[in-house]
Amino acid sequence: MDEEEQRKWKHTYKKMEAFLSTLPREKGLPILATQIPYTSLPESISASGCRIVYVYRDPKDLLVSFWHFATKVRAKDLPPLFQEEMLEQFARGVSPYGSYWDQVLGYWKASLEWPHRVLFLKYDEMKSEPAVHVKRLAEFMGQPLSLEEERDGAVHALVELCSFEGLSNLEVKKTGKRQAGQSLVANAVVLLQVPVVMMKLCIVAIKTRISQQWHGNRPISEIQ
Repeated sequence: MDEEEQRKWKHTYKKMEAFLSTLPREKGLPILATQIPYTSLPESISASGCRIVYVYRDPKDLLVSFWHFATKVRAKDLPPLFQEEMLEQFARGVSPYGSYWDQVLGYWKASLEWPHRVLFLKYDEMKSEPAVHVKRLAEFMGQPLSLEEERDGAVHALVELCSFEGLSNLEVKKTGKRQAGQSLVANAVVLLQVPVVMMKLCIVAIKTRISQQWHGNRPISEIQ
């Protein structure tokens, strides 16, 4: 990590520490979402005993989805962002949140060492069996669903609420905005369905990069 990257991370740590200091200390702390690597989490989080849930997404899907999002929010006066350019940067570990390869390995290893407080979920498995993973997540968080709640359709209701259609129909996704770097972007562009044809354009090249980056790495072979 060069000096510029170190400076950015230190700035991020300070902002997170400042934010954490404003949170209430009573029971029932709010949920905090971050894309910081496990090894870079402030000690106030990593040593707190809080539950951590990491959602792993296939690098091919992740990269294409991010490219699609980036082109939507990219300033009009900037040149087009080419897939080949982003692919090369991604393969080298260049992204807004650091090396994806290192991030995945960090949370994967943490989930093996501390399974009671780090849960490693796979996006594709969550999509294929959402009800199973809703119950698994509830148990991990210490809030298992009762038989009565399951009979009353709580699992189905949660799956519907968190589905693409359910989230897309929320008013905040239709009208709200969020900070993305130095710009404000519409929440509507955060939830995107990427065209299949675009996936096919990148899949072969990304597979090659994945095999180069994760070759011989046992944890990654188990993940995939």
